[in-house]
Amino acid sequence: MQNYTGHLTSFIKSGFHYGLNRSLGLGSKLAKTNFSSLTYSKEVSNALKNGLPLVALESTIITHGMPYPENQKMALEVENAVRKSGAVPATIAIIDGKCSIGLEESELQSLAKIGQLARKVSRRDLGYITSQKLNGGTTVASTMILAEKAGIDVFATGGIGGVHRGAETTMDISADLIELGRTRVGVVCAGVKSILDIGKTLEVLETQGVPVVTMGPEKSSFPAFFSRESSFKSPLCLQSPEEIASLLYKNTELNLQCGTLIAVPTPKRCSLNYQEMESFIDLSLKKCEEQGISGKDITPFLLGQLYHLTKGKSLSTNIDLVLNNARAAASISSSLASQKQKRSFVPLNQFKSNTSLSDTFPKPNTLLPRATLESPVSESPKVVAIGSVSIDSILTLKGNPSSGILGTSHPCRTMQSFGGVAHNIAIASSLMGVPTKLISCLGSNSVPTTAILSYLCESNLQYKMIEKEDFTSCSYTAVNDPQGSLLLAGADMSIMEELAYRDLEKALGESSYICFDGNISSSLMHDITLHKKDFQKIVFEPTSGPKSIKIIDVFRNSSVDYLTPNLFELDILFEAVKEQGLCDTETWWAAINSYGITSSYYTQIERLSKVAGFKELTEKGILQKCLHILPFAKNIIIKLGSNGALLVSSDEVEGVSLNSSSLCTPGKVLIKHYPVPNLIKDPINANGTGDTFVGVLIALLSRNKGMDNAINNAQKAASMSLQSNLSVNEEIKCLMNE
Repeated sequence: MQNYTGHLTSFIKSGFHYGLNRSLGLGSKLAKTNFSSLTYSKEVSNALKNGLPLVALESTIITHGMPYPENQKMALEVENAVRKSGAVPATIAIIDGKCSIGLEESELQSLAKIGQLARKVSRRDLGYITSQKLNGGTTVASTMILAEKAGIDVFATGGIGGVHRGAETTMDISADLIELGRTRVGVVCAGVKSILDIGKTLEVLETQGVPVVTMGPEKSSFPAFFSRESSFKSPLCLQSPEEIASLLYKNTELNLQCGTLIAVPTPKRCSLNYQEMESFIDLSLKKCEEQGISGKDITPFLLGQLYHLTKGKSLSTNIDLVLNNARAAASISSSLASQKQKRSFVPLNQFKSNTSLSDTFPKPNTLLPRATLESPVSESPKVVAIGSVSIDSILTLKGNPSSGILGTSHPCRTMQSFGGVAHNIAIASSLMGVPTKLISCLGSNSVPTTAILSYLCESNLQYKMIEKEDFTSCSYTAVNDPQGSLLLAGADMSIMEELAYRDLEKALGESSYICFDGNISSSLMHDITLHKKDFQKIVFEPTSGPKSIKIIDVFRNSSVDYLTPNLFELDILFEAVKEQGLCDTETWWAAINSYGITSSYYTQIERLSKVAGFKELTEKGILQKCLHILPFAKNIIIKLGSNGALLVSSDEVEGVSLNSSSLCTPGKVLIKHYPVPNLIKDPINANGTGDTFVGVLIALLSRNKGMDNAINNAQKAASMSLQSNLSVNEEIKCLMNE
């Protein structure tokens, strides 16, 4: 148990760091690795391709730590602790002679059942076990070796081996110490096993040139595994995962060929008294001598004695510290990956006017292999947003440009940011505290790809990026008037037409709301709607007038749950529905008749228009257009800009209070106008306000906040983004609990 290995990271894509220069020495040993000697689980393979943080876990805890099924349960708990802390676990073992980096669930269970019939594998055993095609649980030493070969930088265990008490006569020194002196992996542990000689172990590590650092304030003592403190001072102390990650990065940059020992004190809640544990260990060693126990039998005997003397507390502490080490290592791994990104990418806002983008980034063809790039799964998403993520350039004109603005240049203020409709929706939803996943495409032949990947890796957003060869990543350029209102925009979103259902099917999972923007193909819209599960809601954000009509193919055979157009998009959709003959079917007429809207009922609609102070509702036929489309979209929520929002629903809507600005037809069609909130002061940037509205709306609906709450807060969020240079104002998270 004390050997349990917890956490490792890598920022490698099939042997390449994203944009990382190998002349720095980062990954230089990896270039010499014979990858054919290693096999990878699907999860680990995906993580390596995507440059995600990884945690290497040893397997002797499975084979020699506990009996089945407790060993399997413990191994899964540690793997899940790593995942919840933002990294990918890679349990390392020898399966039928193959060095396995990461175990599939069936392999882990099989190894757990084999238990101690598997060999315990250290450095000296690797060649024999693999050549004889045997099964083995890896120790700290062998796990370090295989982790380094796989390109994993951080390794967490319960406690390392060291110098045994009485080693001056027995010469019993663990291979773990020698491996730390020659294998460049950061080992996260709770110190050396407390049954060993801590002082002599620290001396050997110093001789081996191994940095030993305790995670804690300056002058902290070196932890004693079961106890947070010992009588030995720690050689080095660093307080945060970020500082430790910097140390590991520098060791790699300097190409130092040794490991780093990172001691994490056992949590206070389970720490045992150091002096008491020392007395228990001395007592157990005397019994060991009296009974003639020696060699490899000493450790299990001592652990059994400590379990008895502490009344089982030593085992529970052992389990807690293993989980604690795995979480700490995950944080270190994530920080190390982030630091590599910062040193590998040029942030978009640091581009200089005389710097060519093609000079700033690596050439596209060397950027990355064809791959699916996916973030670690920390929590199953309730909302999935499918569509574009892009680099947005917003040009806001200065002064008072003449009416003839085309054909010449004008002074302007330029801002670059990351955008895209689906991206903005996902960001807004996640800021409402809802687990959200973005699914989009990136171009292999595209300079912006590197910047987008760097940004996504640093964000808290879950994502799945599908690479498409010979396409450029999405980009958007807008020209705003001096007041921030859009004059003209150009969008290159053609890559999104290449996204196929097979690319995203598994990622939809158990999500409650699936939202797609108008950039994806009509065939993909059809497939998503066709294959959705009964409990899943489909949301279509039209994106633009021309793109809104892509949904017509869906309307021919099915419907969506939510449609969120602005007035221009509503007009385009209305005309398309009529022109395509969708209003001439018996099914459509049956739906219209069921609404119970007779000619006499228009009197009440006129009243609603006057009360709402929105005469366009009837004069421009907005409501009539909605009713034509309603058989194909259960809930139509129109973004009216400064006039607020309008809900037209044939669904069973919860959380709506009827007032003078609402009415319900005999056929239970609900119509309600929502005035715009008094939040808009000085509009800065209209880009992204509609996307913010949709993201917040979906998030709050997924949290069962009710329609009134969702629309009102979605409008507030849109107003806040209108006053921000960002497409989605991060301050909208203050609305999360309203």
